[in-house]
Amino acid sequence: MFKIIRRKIGRLNRRVTHQFFPRSAPPPVLCNSFPKSGTYLLIEIVGSIAPFHYYGGMASWYCLNRNRVELNKRYSINDVLQKLKAILPGEIIRGHVEAQPDLVQFLAQSNVKHIFIYRDLRDVVISQFFYWEKGISADRWPFRYFKTLKNKEDKISFLITGWPFKTVGGDFPDEVDYPNISERFLLNLAWLSNENCLAVRYEDLISLEKRRAGLNSIAKFLLNTDDPNRVEAAVRDMEGGFDPSRSKTFRSGKTGEWRKYFSAEHVKLFKKYAGNTLITLGYEKDLNW
Repeated sequence: MFKIIRRKIGRLNRRVTHQFFPRSAPPPVLCNSFPKSGTYLLIEIVGSIAPFHYYGGMASWYCLNRNRVELNKRYSINDVLQKLKAILPGEIIRGHVEAQPDLVQFLAQSNVKHIFIYRDLRDVVISQFFYWEKGISADRWPFRYFKTLKNKEDKISFLITGWPFKTVGGDFPDEVDYPNISERFLLNLAWLSNENCLAVRYEDLISLEKRRAGLNSIAKFLLNTDDPNRVEAAVRDMEGGFDPSRSKTFRSGKTGEWRKYFSAEHVKLFKKYAGNTLITLGYEKDLNW
């Protein structure tokens, strides 16, 4: 009930606010990510710059959302495109949107400012583990399977190796489109080199040493300017305006947390399935970690 009320209030605020925007208003912004990589942190940052606003809108096209139990609730590419086409000037929309050709083409031809945030995939696994442990909607096959596993070690292993980790029995299908952590991320890899997308690292926004440079690139991208005064003003707003702990999905925000929870077997599995991807993303130089 409370979710429905919040959603209706958000839609009302969206309509009231944007009916006064001129056609020359700032472009809409898609804050996109691989799940559990800092989406809400990015939204907090972008929303600190007036007049960008986030009202709870979301576009999803990724593995988990294509594997719902209820067939009538599964998303289609057209559903996602319709959501993206409906974004209003200055509105921020949250996204878990893979680099699927139709979506790449739409974003290239639209005025939507697209920012993609990514993170060390080892920390992504741990963040997802704690999020699923708390309990989310159980109408997705991978989540239901996760809940049948008896211990933390097996659950983390499953999030690394994908479907299935062990023999699947009962009412579970033999095949589910939930590949290993590397394959899941690589469906987004094209965003990192896409000329219409600004790719940012979660760690660079958390780091006190690197944060200003990261915010500077976001300001220039959103405002489409190199004017040092406008950029500096926006960076100051972003530095003082975001608090990721307000997010319902925020846990610790720390980097390198995987070291506390990975066993020797988890390290072995991760090197096997995603070691080269960590090297591609610049998180490791080789497999000796």
